[in-house]
Amino acid sequence: MHLSPNRYRYPVFQAEKADAVYVLCYSLILLSIDLTSPHVKNKMSKREFIRNTRRAAQNISEDFVGHLYDNIYLIGHVAA
Repeated sequence: MHLSPNRYRYPVFQAEKADAVYVLCYSLILLSIDLTSPHVKNKMSKREFIRNTRRAAQNISEDFVGHLYDNIYLIGHVAA
């Protein structure tokens, strides 16, 4: 799968490298599993998710990552 960062533009998320898009997608999948799996006892907090995601992809806005966490937390999965 090849993702062009030029195709994935959002006002608060300007992916300058395709790796940032991959990191963000992978983080969302892991978060979804973490929050919904009954086997995971210690759920990831919003603060931890923001810190971990921004550590891997520095050019992502903290507000944007927090918004993504809230959506996954409320909806329960990545795709609605």
